[in-house]
Amino acid sequence: MSDLVIVCSSVMADGFRLAGLEVREAENGPEMRAHLCDMSDNSVVVVPQQFVDDLPQRDRQDLVQADKPLIIPVPLEWRAAGDTRKEFANMIKKIVGFKIPLTSQVLTGSREAGS
Repeated sequence: MSDLVIVCSSVMADGFRLAGLEVREAENGPEMRAHLCDMSDNSVVVVPQQFVDDLPQRDRQDLVQADKPLIIPVPLEWRAAGDTRKEFANMIKKIVGFKIPLTSQVLTGSREAGS
């Protein structure tokens, strides 16, 4: 088990995996809580604040008082605003050092018939 684990929605999970982090997928507070039950070997678990807010007050208190793992709620919100294709292309350019034109074929993995 890793020292650091991220619990987040499936929409965000691939980004954290690409960064080399261990990820557990959950879509809400109760699913997150279920994952935390088997994480006593981990040192630090980062969770979305929204998931913690979804839990009943008693469960939130239990998370804070637990010795291990250390739970760190952070404001992780997925938003698809603006031209995400342009933002993604700019990130790729920063990483590889040159611009790669992105088309819908590249982003979705679809191929035209006969290719």
